[in-house]
Amino acid sequence: MNTALTSRADAATDIPPAATARRLNNQIARAFRGTYGARTGLRTIVRLTTHQMLQSGMPRDAIQRTLEQCVLNHPARLLSDPHNIVTGESQSTTLAQLTRQWSDEVTLDVVAE
Repeated sequence: MNTALTSRADAATDIPPAATARRLNNQIARAFRGTYGARTGLRTIVRLTTHQMLQSGMPRDAIQRTLEQCVLNHPARLLSDPHNIVTGESQSTTLAQLTRQWSDEVTLDVVAE
């Protein structure tokens, strides 16, 4: 499992909870495999994770870095990280950008409230 979410030296508890980190890890793996609905599932769990991290007091930039690192350091990336024929970007770069975008949406929604 990717430990970027669960191994913060200064955290007394897991941010987010271990169950959420496992779900995020599984969705990232599915997104790298390209299974049907994987990006939709990843978007949902990224939004949930971002919301939980914001509620715990974690700053926006730290949340985005943590989520990006989960994508970029995921073991599935080592197995397959193809490049888009049109854009030339690797799948991991695309997923990291999407993760940042989805996290931003939640952050902006929370700020607007």
